[in-house]
Amino acid sequence: MPPLSMLVRPLLGAPLPPEACDAPCEAPCDAPRGALLLQVACGGRHTLALTQRGVPWSFGCNGHRQLGRSDAHGDGALEPRPVSALSATRVVQVACGGAHSLALAEDGGCHAWGKNQNGQLGLGHADLVEAPTLVALLPRRAAWVACGGAHTAVLVRLPE
Repeated sequence: MPPLSMLVRPLLGAPLPPEACDAPCEAPCDAPRGALLLQVACGGRHTLALTQRGVPWSFGCNGHRQLGRSDAHGDGALEPRPVSALSATRVVQVACGGAHSLALAEDGGCHAWGKNQNGQLGLGHADLVEAPTLVALLPRRAAWVACGGAHTAVLVRLPE
Protein backbone atom coordinates (compact mmCIF):
# COMPACT_ATOMS: atom_id res chain seq x y z
CA MET A 1 0.00 0.00 0.00
CA PRO A 2 1.46 3.41 -0.86
CA PRO A 3 2.13 5.91 1.95
CA LEU A 4 -0.98 7.66 3.16
CA SER A 5 -0.76 11.44 3.48
CA MET A 6 -2.83 12.80 6.30
CA LEU A 7 -3.30 16.41 7.27
CA VAL A 8 -2.11 16.90 10.81
CA ARG A 9 -1.03 19.85 12.85
CA PRO A 10 2.53 19.99 14.15
CA LEU A 11 1.99 19.16 17.82
CA LEU A 12 5.30 17.80 19.05
CA GLY A 13 8.20 19.78 20.40
CA ALA A 14 7.94 23.34 21.70
CA PRO A 15 4.48 24.81 22.24
CA LEU A 16 3.18 26.52 19.14
CA PRO A 17 1.68 30.00 18.99
CA PRO A 18 -2.13 29.93 18.37
CA GLU A 19 -1.74 31.22 14.79
CA ALA A 20 0.43 28.19 13.90
CA CYS A 21 -2.50 25.86 14.55
CA ASP A 22 -4.43 27.40 11.66
CA ALA A 23 -1.97 26.11 9.06
CA PRO A 24 -2.16 22.32 8.54
CA CYS A 25 0.89 20.51 7.20
CA GLU A 26 1.25 17.19 5.44
CA ALA A 27 2.86 14.41 7.41
CA PRO A 28 3.34 11.21 5.41
CA CYS A 29 2.72 8.01 7.29
CA ASP A 30 2.27 4.39 6.44
CA ALA A 31 -1.17 2.98 7.00
CA PRO A 32 -1.27 -0.51 8.42
CA ARG A 33 -0.11 -2.89 5.68
CA GLY A 34 -3.08 -3.99 3.61
CA ALA A 35 -5.56 -2.00 5.70
CA LEU A 36 -8.29 0.23 4.37
CA LEU A 37 -9.54 3.14 6.41
CA LEU A 38 -13.31 3.09 6.94
CA GLN A 39 -13.66 6.21 9.05
CA VAL A 40 -11.71 9.21 10.28
CA ALA A 41 -12.90 11.30 13.24
CA CYS A 42 -11.35 14.63 14.22
CA GLY A 43 -11.39 16.21 17.66
CA GLY A 44 -10.12 19.56 18.88
CA ARG A 45 -6.49 18.59 18.29
CA HIS A 46 -6.48 14.82 17.80
CA THR A 47 -7.64 12.26 15.24
CA LEU A 48 -8.86 8.67 15.26
CA ALA A 49 -8.76 6.51 12.13
CA LEU A 50 -10.64 3.21 11.97
CA THR A 51 -9.37 0.39 9.76
CA GLN A 52 -11.53 -2.11 7.91
CA ARG A 53 -10.42 -4.76 10.43
CA GLY A 54 -11.94 -2.76 13.29
CA VAL A 55 -8.69 -1.39 14.72
CA PRO A 56 -8.66 2.29 15.78
CA TRP A 57 -5.45 4.28 15.27
CA SER A 58 -4.81 7.64 16.95
CA PHE A 59 -2.52 10.64 16.58
CA GLY A 60 -2.35 14.32 17.50
CA CYS A 61 -2.44 16.13 20.84
CA ASN A 62 -2.55 13.99 23.97
CA GLY A 63 -2.72 16.56 26.78
CA HIS A 64 -5.83 14.89 28.24
CA ARG A 65 -4.87 11.32 27.20
CA GLN A 66 -7.40 11.44 24.36
CA LEU A 67 -5.18 9.22 22.18
CA GLY A 68 -5.69 6.24 24.50
CA ARG A 69 -2.09 5.13 23.90
CA SER A 70 0.51 4.41 26.55
CA ASP A 71 3.33 5.28 24.12
CA ALA A 72 2.09 8.84 23.44
CA HIS A 73 3.39 11.58 25.70
CA GLY A 74 1.35 14.57 26.87
CA ASP A 75 2.55 16.67 23.94
CA GLY A 76 1.11 14.14 21.53
CA ALA A 77 2.14 11.91 18.69
CA LEU A 78 2.41 12.83 15.02
CA GLU A 79 2.67 9.23 13.88
CA PRO A 80 -0.54 7.18 13.90
CA ARG A 81 -0.41 4.01 16.01
CA PRO A 82 -3.06 1.52 17.09
CA VAL A 83 -4.99 2.07 20.32
CA SER A 84 -3.55 -1.11 21.83
CA ALA A 85 -6.00 -1.28 24.74
CA LEU A 86 -8.70 -2.11 22.16
CA SER A 87 -6.67 -4.77 20.32
CA ALA A 88 -9.03 -7.57 21.41
CA THR A 89 -12.14 -5.55 20.50
CA ARG A 90 -13.56 -5.17 17.01
CA VAL A 91 -14.48 -1.47 16.74
CA VAL A 92 -17.16 -0.38 14.23
CA GLN A 93 -17.23 3.39 14.85
CA VAL A 94 -15.06 6.08 16.46
CA ALA A 95 -15.86 9.61 17.59
CA CYS A 96 -13.75 12.50 18.89
CA GLY A 97 -14.72 15.39 21.14
CA GLY A 98 -12.63 18.40 22.02
CA ALA A 99 -10.25 16.29 24.11
CA HIS A 100 -12.02 12.96 24.55
CA SER A 101 -12.57 9.88 22.39
CA LEU A 102 -15.10 7.08 22.01
CA ALA A 103 -15.05 3.72 20.28
CA LEU A 104 -18.17 1.67 19.56
CA ALA A 105 -17.52 -2.08 19.61
CA GLU A 106 -19.22 -4.58 17.34
CA ASP A 107 -20.97 -6.10 20.39
CA GLY A 108 -22.52 -2.71 21.28
CA GLY A 109 -20.04 -1.86 24.02
CA CYS A 110 -19.00 1.78 24.20
CA HIS A 111 -15.44 2.63 25.28
CA ALA A 112 -14.52 6.17 26.35
CA TRP A 113 -11.31 7.94 27.40
CA GLY A 114 -9.67 11.35 27.69
CA LYS A 115 -10.85 14.61 29.26
CA ASN A 116 -13.86 14.15 31.51
CA GLN A 117 -14.21 17.28 33.64
CA ASN A 118 -17.90 17.58 32.68
CA GLY A 119 -18.58 13.86 32.97
CA GLN A 120 -18.77 13.62 29.17
CA LEU A 121 -17.42 10.06 29.20
CA GLY A 122 -20.53 8.75 30.96
CA LEU A 123 -18.55 6.83 33.57
CA GLY A 124 -20.24 8.28 36.65
CA HIS A 125 -17.32 10.52 37.66
CA ALA A 126 -15.44 13.54 36.31
CA ASP A 127 -11.84 12.25 36.47
CA LEU A 128 -9.47 12.12 33.51
CA VAL A 129 -9.39 8.64 31.94
CA GLU A 130 -6.09 7.57 30.36
CA ALA A 131 -7.17 4.37 28.59
CA PRO A 132 -10.31 3.15 26.81
CA THR A 133 -12.85 2.20 29.48
CA LEU A 134 -16.14 0.41 28.96
CA VAL A 135 -19.13 2.66 29.71
CA ALA A 136 -21.06 0.35 32.03
CA LEU A 137 -23.81 2.88 32.84
CA LEU A 138 -25.55 2.48 29.48
CA PRO A 139 -28.92 0.72 29.90
CA ARG A 140 -28.60 -1.13 26.57
CA ARG A 141 -26.12 -1.88 23.80
CA ALA A 142 -24.96 1.23 21.95
CA ALA A 143 -25.80 1.67 18.25
CA TRP A 144 -24.13 5.02 17.46
CA VAL A 145 -21.79 7.46 19.21
CA ALA A 146 -21.15 11.16 18.64
CA CYS A 147 -19.09 13.77 20.47
CA GLY A 148 -19.11 17.55 20.74
CA GLY A 149 -16.49 19.75 22.32
CA ALA A 150 -17.29 18.70 25.90
CA HIS A 151 -20.25 16.36 25.54
CA THR A 152 -21.18 12.95 24.16
CA ALA A 153 -24.35 11.43 22.73
CA VAL A 154 -25.00 7.69 22.45
CA LEU A 155 -27.93 6.06 20.71
CA VAL A 156 -28.86 2.73 22.24
CA ARG A 157 -30.62 -0.25 20.65
CA LEU A 158 -34.23 -0.86 21.61
CA PRO A 159 -35.23 -4.34 22.69
CA GLU A 160 -36.58 -6.49 19.86
